[in-house]
Amino acid sequence: MTRAVRLSTYLLIALLAWGAGLRVAPSASAQIIADPAYYASVVEAQPEPTSFTLPVGSALHVVLQTPVSTAINHVGDPVEAAVSQPLYIGRTLVLGKQARLLGRVTVCEVPVQGENATLGIRFDRLTQDDGAQLPVVAHVQTDRPGHVWGGELTPGTKFRAIPYHVWGIGAYNRVVLDGPRQMGAHIQWLPGERMTLILESPLTLTPLSAD
Repeated sequence: MTRAVRLSTYLLIALLAWGAGLRVAPSASAQIIADPAYYASVVEAQPEPTSFTLPVGSALHVVLQTPVSTAINHVGDPVEAAVSQPLYIGRTLVLGKQARLLGRVTVCEVPVQGENATLGIRFDRLTQDDGAQLPVVAHVQTDRPGHVWGGELTPGTKFRAIPYHVWGIGAYNRVVLDGPRQMGAHIQWLPGERMTLILESPLTLTPLSAD
């Protein structure tokens, strides 16, 4: 039952008792029913939760702070990202704008002829607004298997006509790229790139001051 419904119920009981001519002597219980401020103070006095746990699969939206490129980076290089917006659970602030996610490059393969570069980043540490650090297990959400970018095959370098036969239409030539494949391209992410991190283990956070 919500606070508003409880308060309405108590006020209705008090009005019915008054309307029926009942003579209720002033008492502490009568004050609780008749005084909304008293009831509100009792509700507000209930203790707030001391921690909140984000379950596996929760998403954290971040903004990249360090440039990352398959042209210059190597596996193990540090990567930093900032929380893109404060995170609230209900009315409680648990991550502010000063929070930082720290991680590393986990996959960094340069492009080759026929295949684009491959890049992977994982995050393993959270620095909260007050400087406290927590372990994190999270990957960056991508559209490729293994939570990486790149690795696509490149098209060929020569055009070739391939004959096709369609019943009722006849034969025709379809032009496709064939022959040796093109050289692959590097992957580069600049500061300001927005990313979504997916938690692979629960993350317990303590409430922060909204100031």
